[in-house]
Amino acid sequence: MAVDGYSLLPTTSDDEAQNLATPQTWTEAHKCKLKLLPWCTVFVAVFNLQIINELINDPAHPEILHQWLPWLFGPGLTPEALVWSAWTQAIILPLLGALGTASFILRLGSSKSSRMEHASLAASLGVFVQLSVWEECLLGLLGGLKEHPTEELQRELIELSWGSHIGLLLLTFEKLFLLGWRWAAMSSFAMWSFWFWLRVLPFVLKPGWTPWIGAIRIGSWQFLILATGLQAWALWAAADEAFQFREIRKNWAEQVDREVFFLRCAAVVCIWDSVYMPLAEHFFVPMIGFAWYLALDAFFMFVTIRVLGYEAETLEDLGNMARLQGKRIAFPGKVNPEAKDCIVSFPGKYSKEWDDAVKEAQGQSSLCSLACVFLTDKQSGLGDHVEDPEGCGSCFCQALYGNVDPATYLSTVEEELTEQEMLFKKSDAEAMGQVLLIRQAKNDASWTARKKEALLKAAAKCKENRYRAPWGCRWFADWKENVDKAGQQGQKFHVFYFEGKVGCGKMAWEDLNDETKLQEVRDSTGLGKSQTAEVAWLDHLGLTYEEHDVGDFYRFIQPHQNNNMMPTASEFHE
Repeated sequence: MAVDGYSLLPTTSDDEAQNLATPQTWTEAHKCKLKLLPWCTVFVAVFNLQIINELINDPAHPEILHQWLPWLFGPGLTPEALVWSAWTQAIILPLLGALGTASFILRLGSSKSSRMEHASLAASLGVFVQLSVWEECLLGLLGGLKEHPTEELQRELIELSWGSHIGLLLLTFEKLFLLGWRWAAMSSFAMWSFWFWLRVLPFVLKPGWTPWIGAIRIGSWQFLILATGLQAWALWAAADEAFQFREIRKNWAEQVDREVFFLRCAAVVCIWDSVYMPLAEHFFVPMIGFAWYLALDAFFMFVTIRVLGYEAETLEDLGNMARLQGKRIAFPGKVNPEAKDCIVSFPGKYSKEWDDAVKEAQGQSSLCSLACVFLTDKQSGLGDHVEDPEGCGSCFCQALYGNVDPATYLSTVEEELTEQEMLFKKSDAEAMGQVLLIRQAKNDASWTARKKEALLKAAAKCKENRYRAPWGCRWFADWKENVDKAGQQGQKFHVFYFEGKVGCGKMAWEDLNDETKLQEVRDSTGLGKSQTAEVAWLDHLGLTYEEHDVGDFYRFIQPHQNNNMMPTASEFHE
């Protein structure tokens, strides 16, 4: 049977399908890139060895060379040791750059954020290039070592090597943006750029400005300290927010704990620039030599890039959390046009599985739909009512619940709640038109009297709302619409039950508002309250569906996740 709308989908011939990218071809592409690195490394190492050989064995100015060698390759070393240090550096530096870059190439495709991956790779390539060509740059800048070493020349070389830190700046900027800290990202970027401009300024000032050059250089460090301090503060604050999110969504605990750890590590390493860069000229380079300083700096940058570019599955979710603080995330259901299966009923008490079902359904090319609806506030539809076409002017509440108990319009808080939980309670009561009663203390003498008074107010609200459910029936109307849409597209329906309770808890649609029959079923049910109505409606219409134990959810969803890794034909045509 033809399904409406399927003719609009692009089709792909067998020949074209053979050319489509797959995870295997992506892996092969990464392997090709990795094969280039050893060849580049060998070429650079041989080229560097040739330069070092010409520099040492046939120097244009031997006396100047001997003055430069200790500063470049290791103070306090014998002439023979300096030569060996130079040879070693010619090999180690490009090798270090290649290993660092290879680690980031291997990670391509493992993160949800392609921009973070590309920023990490670009930063690592910048370090690799600097480590590979520093000898050539050195000879060019110093005119083939024709100039005697001076503090000014040495300072220029050190400060020019800091250009590779721009990659770290851009990576930090991107990470803060993803986390929702945009003002911190832009402010730190501006301060870091101003610091770099002040470091370059003395090179272009006229000689008459010489007395001011020292003051400019010293004053510039304040902007680097402010920039890195702001980055560290924002990353640490993001970690604190993530930890609060962990308390709200405990099923994300493992993922969030990992994110919090890496965010705090990133906050610590961000400060390192403002600590060791001012000490480079007068401490690190005089102690170990400029070339070994480059190796140490590169190693630290690769570690920092690794921490900042950590492939967090929930990085954007943590960023959204800043905007969703004080809210629960509503879900209106998602029917994906290319899906073959649709989950039409799912037990919400299994929160981790529910979250993963939502994430799968919201994927860009998901092959599974989710008809279930979760309303959280007035804006999403909580408390709203929708007219039942078969209800003679009444809403769906009459068929679903009958006349509700007036006590449902009373919301009580008798235990101490967190600030977040209390916000949820107040938001729910406002959306559903309930009376909210908060117990001040365990020995609250007026509690009984206040509760009796609150019940009277709740009864009045219930009568005013014509004995309809305070949470409304918008959820059912939206769910029904999603089921109809999935059915029109020929999708197969799936119902998930409590663990070990498959098939238990079914009721006839006509019996839903019978409190006695409902209570009999609830004692051994495998369905949540909303699920009972959902399955009853499916049976009422005679729709077929496959029943599952919630314990089998991940086995059910795995094929859809595997397929979802491959781009769809429509994505390639676009």
